[in-house]
Amino acid sequence: MKTNMEDLLTEAHAKFANNTVATLVSKCERYKKLYFEIQKKLNKQSSPDELSDIEDDTMAGEENDTLNMTTQSPGSKSAKAKEYEKRIRDLEQQLQDVRDNYKTLKAQYEYYSQEKKNNEKILNEQFDSMRTEVRELTSTNCKLVSSLEYTKSK
Repeated sequence: MKTNMEDLLTEAHAKFANNTVATLVSKCERYKKLYFEIQKKLNKQSSPDELSDIEDDTMAGEENDTLNMTTQSPGSKSAKAKEYEKRIRDLEQQLQDVRDNYKTLKAQYEYYSQEKKNNEKILNEQFDSMRTEVRELTSTNCKLVSSLEYTKSK
């Protein structure tokens, strides 16, 4: 029962780590895509309305903390690009941390599984030897009881 619970707990931790890694990877990819789209539009020097449309399309569902691109100067646009780069680096660092954590958890799980198998093997061997010993002792006991009864009857 206890090992079942431990197995389930370990499995849940592994699933959580996998889900976290997948989420961070998808976020990282989304921010990279956003960054490159904005960078491409800035290099083409397109109209501010197009930049606002791109932001709305790519940031759908997320908090948009940027100012309207029509009111920004060219200097602040490069500052925004630097901010996006920093954000991407931060997300990549988070992703790497989660991957490292996942590797650690996976190694711990594999070690735990191997130890569990080894311990169960040892326990089964001990149970088998004890069963054999109990059978032998029971047999010896029966022989002794039988010889005692035979001796008493004489």
